[in-house]
Amino acid sequence: MDTKMLDISGLPMFYRGLFKIWNVFKKQNKGCRSVHWLLEEPLVYGGRLDISGVTIPALSRTLVSSGIVTLRELVNVAGSDLSRAEDLAARMGLRSRRVVNQLLHRWRSALTSEERVQLMDYQHTETGPAEDESFPRLNIAPDLDGCAGPLLECRSEGEMDFGSVSGKLLYRACVKVLNKKKLSGRVDTPWRSVLGFNDVKPEWRALVPLKVEQANNARDALAKAVYSRLFDHVVTRVNQCFPFDSSANFIGVLDIAGFEYFEHNSFEQFCINYCNEKLQQFFNERILKEIDRIARHGTKKALIFRLCRETVGG
Repeated sequence: MDTKMLDISGLPMFYRGLFKIWNVFKKQNKGCRSVHWLLEEPLVYGGRLDISGVTIPALSRTLVSSGIVTLRELVNVAGSDLSRAEDLAARMGLRSRRVVNQLLHRWRSALTSEERVQLMDYQHTETGPAEDESFPRLNIAPDLDGCAGPLLECRSEGEMDFGSVSGKLLYRACVKVLNKKKLSGRVDTPWRSVLGFNDVKPEWRALVPLKVEQANNARDALAKAVYSRLFDHVVTRVNQCFPFDSSANFIGVLDIAGFEYFEHNSFEQFCINYCNEKLQQFFNERILKEIDRIARHGTKKALIFRLCRETVGG
């Protein structure tokens, strides 16, 4: 039923909001096994059994004025088999029996074979359908109206069972539908193409404003995590390029950048810096001699040492 066709201006704001939210979803009835709820199916305002506009103009207005807006009211006039055209014509104030027969035929065609059997069984019951039967299963899905993009993917919110869906999923679906034009075609993050991952999706959550110090700490923590992962990736890739099968593959990193600067340097710190500089000079001399020696023997290690030196030295 298309609730947009209803006049809800007289309702409280809360219920008007409910109708508004209901309109952002596509609905699919998964079958009605209850005679009670089948008889409550509307015949007007875009319902499943609404056939207005196919035969006579203003059919919905005629049905409303005649007091026939549900299948139950139609059955009470035209019978469970929807064949009493004369009674229906008199109720609706129509002279043409042919038009009324066409209407009844279209209503019968709109019902499934199982529903027609249910109506015939209802005709022969004395007690009538039970009014406490469960509401039919109804599936809903966000109506994106052709909009698409990474931010509008509806995996968990694709097709939801209205009877068991959680409020969290409904809220996420509403956010996407209400902002579908702004989110359509937008990339969720520029890091996706750089880092090469497609299985991680953005999270929908409320962000709390941070103080300057907190934001700086969060930024520094993210930078450290990125640099750490990047260095581990470089080490792993270099290890995979070693042409040796028998020896262990590893990269050893010597901390040679030991020079530290303070606003007030003590003699002890001066000695530490001096020793670090001597250690760095010793390391440079020894590693260069080792590279030259290996290069003279023509082994593949020379290439590895050269690549490592260029990587460290920039």
